[in-house]
Amino acid sequence: MLFQWVFVSLSFLAYVAALVTPLSDWAKLIKLGPNAPYHKAPAPRGVKQNLPSDCKVKQVVYLSRHGSRYPGFEGTYVSAMAQTVTTAQPVIASARLPRELRFLKTYTSTLGSEDLVDKGRQEMVHHGKEFRKRYPHFSFEHFVTSGSSRVIESATYFGKGYFGHNWNDPSMISPIPSNPATLSHLTPFQVCPNHSFSVSDSIKGAWQNIFMPAITARINAAVPGLNFADIDTLGGFYACAFDYAAHGESPWCGAFTKQEIDQFEYYADLDVSASWGLMHPQNMARVMGSVYTKKLIQRLSTNEENVAYVELGHDATIAVAMTAMGLATDDPLLPTTHIVPERKMRSSNQVPFGGQMVFEKFTCSRSFEGPQVRLILNEATYPLTPCIQSPRDAKYGTCSLSNFIQSNQFSMSIEFGDAQWAASCGVPA
Repeated sequence: MLFQWVFVSLSFLAYVAALVTPLSDWAKLIKLGPNAPYHKAPAPRGVKQNLPSDCKVKQVVYLSRHGSRYPGFEGTYVSAMAQTVTTAQPVIASARLPRELRFLKTYTSTLGSEDLVDKGRQEMVHHGKEFRKRYPHFSFEHFVTSGSSRVIESATYFGKGYFGHNWNDPSMISPIPSNPATLSHLTPFQVCPNHSFSVSDSIKGAWQNIFMPAITARINAAVPGLNFADIDTLGGFYACAFDYAAHGESPWCGAFTKQEIDQFEYYADLDVSASWGLMHPQNMARVMGSVYTKKLIQRLSTNEENVAYVELGHDATIAVAMTAMGLATDDPLLPTTHIVPERKMRSSNQVPFGGQMVFEKFTCSRSFEGPQVRLILNEATYPLTPCIQSPRDAKYGTCSLSNFIQSNQFSMSIEFGDAQWAASCGVPA
């Protein structure tokens, strides 16, 4: 009974969170890029969210990012910021601070490293419950995961949501090793030795140099003697995300204005686009994403009915797949000098913790001819723009399976180790 109470519906938890978390803080949290908590994506204007009544889903290919976790590399910035605060305690203790910074008098950081947190487990239980509600007549043989421990644990808690809180069957979880010797559609970046985060470091760094100094100066002016550097301010943004993931709240969220959060969100979008999107050179993200896209098309091309594929990976898994399919891609590429308000890359809504990318194959008796494809991204229909060819397609954000395949000929043409792969990714030794 106690276990049941711990893993109550995330819908109820969201209701409780709304009671105890100021609306302004929640509005900030869901704009923190890939470190945002899971939330339903906004529905695109003009796109129907429900299929016509004569249509029936035949097949489901489900991919989820792992749930909320402790920080990885981000923890370095949080720790450095916390140390700066500790060093400045003699001046902070006697300072008259503005309300939004008074927490600095007692602030400490107590975060782990990279492992799933309780909130992440709750997110995955919720996903499992909702998947069963949405597709009650579908079956799947096992969970396919990457080799990461937090991803495997996420699959376990998805299973508890789907099968019941007492479920525990490790034999149903099939991890694919995440290493340079294994080609996996969930971690193709492991076999792409040319991939480097130096590209994203340079691109997001250029924007950071524009927007961050003013925030740092504002904080230092409010707390004389604090002596924040821009990396400390960056640590504050990360603390907003990861304090919340670990503890359900973070005073750092209230320390930043809406405009500053918008600037950080753009920083996060540049990071994802330059790491796993079109801003990474040599078509690398599309080549990496081709592995998932080919696997998806192979599955959708079968005659299976009431069959689901349930897999769990990372934000990068979703991001490179979408890039390969021509989704969430900006043309021209995003600038590093100013925010583009109407951009397609919105990492907060596309790859938050627990993000879900669900492809449905469906058929209809009247509305559409032949098998059709729909993408539901974090509970909202995401228009398959590259393959939409009719007003009815546009109305529902869908396209025919044949047009979907045709629009992904680049991915279908790629083979691991071929000339295109070698030119973009290189080949593991």
